[in-house]
Amino acid sequence: MVVVLGVATVTGCKKSQEDFNINEKKTDKDLYNTLLKTGVKKQNIVEVDEYYVVEGDILFKKNKTDLKKVIEYFNFLENANNELISLNKIQSTRDIPQKIAQWQSPGSVSNWNVERIYIQNTTYLSYQIIHAAFGNWANVENCKINFYGFAAKEVPNENSIKVVANNNISAYASAGFPNSDQPYYQIFVNMNLFNTLSDAQKIYILTHEIGHCLGLRHSDLLTNGEGSGNATQIPGTPANDYYSIMNSGSYHSYVPSFSSMAYYDKVAVQYLYPLNLYDNWITYPSGKYPNIELFTYDFNQNIEIKWNKDLVQTSGVKLELYQNNQMIHVIGNNIPNTGSYSYPFNKYATPTSNYIFDTYLKITSVDNPNIFDFSPLFRSWYD
Repeated sequence: MVVVLGVATVTGCKKSQEDFNINEKKTDKDLYNTLLKTGVKKQNIVEVDEYYVVEGDILFKKNKTDLKKVIEYFNFLENANNELISLNKIQSTRDIPQKIAQWQSPGSVSNWNVERIYIQNTTYLSYQIIHAAFGNWANVENCKINFYGFAAKEVPNENSIKVVANNNISAYASAGFPNSDQPYYQIFVNMNLFNTLSDAQKIYILTHEIGHCLGLRHSDLLTNGEGSGNATQIPGTPANDYYSIMNSGSYHSYVPSFSSMAYYDKVAVQYLYPLNLYDNWITYPSGKYPNIELFTYDFNQNIEIKWNKDLVQTSGVKLELYQNNQMIHVIGNNIPNTGSYSYPFNKYATPTSNYIFDTYLKITSVDNPNIFDFSPLFRSWYD
């Protein structure tokens, strides 16, 4: 099933008000009729290229969607609304409200994938704008979300988000929701509309779209006409949040400029993607996007690997080097648990031009091999 959760209602976006007309060459009658049977109103189905846009921000791909999955999807969402998961792992000095605003799609990104999402910008948007938008989510404290980019090569099709120009959409931008434990794979940007915005407004919209790729729905869906039939409530958020980056386009009469992440948007992703006990055991190479690139003056220069020696009670650690998701070298099987180790990993990793891409480290307790951690994906650059 290919389902896209787009944001055709993102702040300031333009929507077609024309009635939906079935075109024999472009339409998928079975999918269209299935959507109607699930309760979607005819006026809430709009045709955009190879997709049906449902309720302004959910896209279903024609002739590529499993109809049984469509029915299961809407049934799941309807049932999920009656099952609130009790709040845990979120500690706040504030009182937790009884009403809920932030919402999630049924899909989410796996713990492994959410820490190493590849990104690539194929538009002429500046790197500063892309860095800022993705960095807004990566730098939410006590949260797993992290990204890896920009590679000087094509990023993988799996577990990646590509920012792509598409001037055919009627919105400023659109995106999708997670599927198969991975984030939605692309964000469409109407560059003609984007060119009318300030940099701070562009960052606002891209941050909103990335939120959808990670599984967040519109915070104001109960009041903007979408209804809650296709979203799951996230505990710990207020009934209404004026500052939420995930409010729909109808919430404001203008495109806001980004200033900072709203408190309850951070609570939402902390709930969906919380840090585990041994996350961040490795402290270097580490960090959050976009600050996870190493620089070496010489190809054979040693890199000092660092870890929190007090986090795990162990006499020693095993360190391994991975590249392209393959273990390529055992750095050491029983390194004393001193918290640091100097190592010329460039000797073992395969370079591309002056870069070494797609590398990460694994640390394992010698005394208890069930305790381990991985570093973020990082790359190194050398003279």
